[in-house]
Amino acid sequence: MAAAGIYSLMAYSVQRRTRELGIRMAIGASRPAILRLVCRDAMWVYGTGAGVGLAIGMGVATLMRAALFGLSPLDPLAFWPVAVGLLVVTIVASSAPAFAATRIDPLASVRSN
Repeated sequence: MAAAGIYSLMAYSVQRRTRELGIRMAIGASRPAILRLVCRDAMWVYGTGAGVGLAIGMGVATLMRAALFGLSPLDPLAFWPVAVGLLVVTIVASSAPAFAATRIDPLASVRSN
């Protein structure tokens, strides 16, 4: 579910920014620079989501302390695998839109609407 959400968000972002990305390429931005730009946006989405999710998760785990058997409410082994797994999902899901952004035709994007 997270992969589908991140993929669609990044694909939509690239589609909305086609003109901007085309202009950047027309004035000399390299393909790796465009790739870094889109990947940086994806990592911002991941960082925001993971930060908010970890904070909420820790708060809920602290409130449900009595229901956690054999596990402390703030046990890193309960939270970090999820965060790392979502990082991998973010990288995989954002790679297709990021590589699509590097194949934008600058002339066609500037001519379009």
